[in-house]
Amino acid sequence: MEQKPFEEYLEGNRKVKLSSGKEVEVPPLTWGRELKIYKALTEVLKKLAAPVDAKTGEVTAVTPDQMYSFLLTFVDEATNIAALVFGQDAQWVTENLTSSDMTEFVLPLSLNIFNKLSRGMTNAFGALASLEKK
Repeated sequence: MEQKPFEEYLEGNRKVKLSSGKEVEVPPLTWGRELKIYKALTEVLKKLAAPVDAKTGEVTAVTPDQMYSFLLTFVDEATNIAALVFGQDAQWVTENLTSSDMTEFVLPLSLNIFNKLSRGMTNAFGALASLEKK
């Protein structure tokens, strides 16, 4: 089975072939850039969370307006995340990447970073809690 571009990148291949056929070099991700990607995704996911009724505490349905608002926020954040990944500015992202580049490279890579940091923090807090019990 053929590897996906983001998987090749994680294994050290820094050249990514865009859907346009152009090959670009993606710099290695530093802790600072990974942290910014994590924070951006956290904010997006917070907005995606289903609203809770303040009086009853029950989860309420997401309205179409709320979903459209979320999607508008998400595309802006996805552009900013892509700029962080490629070490470029948002204008470069909008002029050089396509939706395929975003869905096949940027978003999977970003979610990989998010999951890695979330698991790492969960494990660290679990280890800390077990130390406190001793």
